[in-house]
Amino acid sequence: MKNLAINFLLLGFVGNLFFAESVIAQISREGTPPSEIYSNLENINNLPIIIMEEFDIDKLIEEDKLPENRIKKPLRFAKAFDVDIDVKEEGLLEILPNNNKLWRLRIKSPGAYSLNLTFGEYVLPVGAELFISNKSKTHTVGAFTEENNKQSKILAIQPVESDEIIIEYYEPPEVTKAGKLVITRVGHDYKGILNKLNYEDEYYGLSAPCNVDINCPAGDDWQTEKWSVCRIYVHNDGMCSGSLIVTISTPSSNKWVA
Repeated sequence: MKNLAINFLLLGFVGNLFFAESVIAQISREGTPPSEIYSNLENINNLPIIIMEEFDIDKLIEEDKLPENRIKKPLRFAKAFDVDIDVKEEGLLEILPNNNKLWRLRIKSPGAYSLNLTFGEYVLPVGAELFISNKSKTHTVGAFTEENNKQSKILAIQPVESDEIIIEYYEPPEVTKAGKLVITRVGHDYKGILNKLNYEDEYYGLSAPCNVDINCPAGDDWQTEKWSVCRIYVHNDGMCSGSLIVTISTPSSNKWVA
């Protein structure tokens, strides 16, 4: 049987695996972006747009080939930009029926296969929703809600396929405290993490002759454990593999059990 490397794409985990920083997860619930519900909104082409600066992609690709950048380091797939984008200040505000509010903003990084975001300030009131989609509406993530609020106020958003994305933030009128959305990092995918890389990268999707396919008979006793293998995105520009471990604190012993 042909050897195959296992990869379970777990989107939305961001952290530095090598310096024991906290790992931040995102969970979204189903929903429909307001722009697909309400008519008479401003044309998408007229929305405010923020364009990332150009950079030397060929230089990054050559750097990625160096031995010191290929061993014991996350695979770099994107250029990460440090930004300070307040969605409510930079975006276009439109008043919907019943005084609901909608902010929309475009972010573009020319030539990117996909874009990913980190919100350094993410605080949503109950009833508010955040969506991110590409311009053609073929790839949308969200809704992100108050359930994604964290003490750190940080939320990382998985890559969205396109070099231009639309941020939609919906807020009902009855909120007692307005939401806060500030983007602090934008990742420009220059390798094609969602599609192209799966076929063209030298390593991803391959295994060594000594590796055994988890779906071969030799892997029969590991069919539960195989689902813990995941792809982890690191700081908007890198990825590596990892395993998920669930720990439970028992009230009686106050010990953590894996």
